[in-house]
Amino acid sequence: MAREDRELGEYALPVLVYPVLRNPGSTRRPGPIERAESRYLTELLGGTRSQILRLAADGPTTTELGCRAGVSVATASRHAAALRNAGLTTCRRHRSTVTHHLTSLGAALLNGTPEPEGER
Repeated sequence: MAREDRELGEYALPVLVYPVLRNPGSTRRPGPIERAESRYLTELLGGTRSQILRLAADGPTTTELGCRAGVSVATASRHAAALRNAGLTTCRRHRSTVTHHLTSLGAALLNGTPEPEGER
């Protein structure tokens, strides 16, 4: 018996902790038109930032943004702040959790439609 096992007892089992996505249906693959539009958005904002903008449509937490975009939470937070400062996203805080959401301008940019008149 290993030294660690003796110190922790027989109930010491390894544990794997993995964050669960709240909206796993949003991980579908984009179609050909979406990929073309995605290319232009990526040219404008950069790959990670455009991905963070798309992910904000689901209202994820900062941790979920990082996991789904494949970047650290700190990087996701910096990109979310830049998008928020540009008026493309907004955030809502509930206790220690922050969720990110598209503004009408962010949704218009993603959808390739003009911003509604009253919101400029």
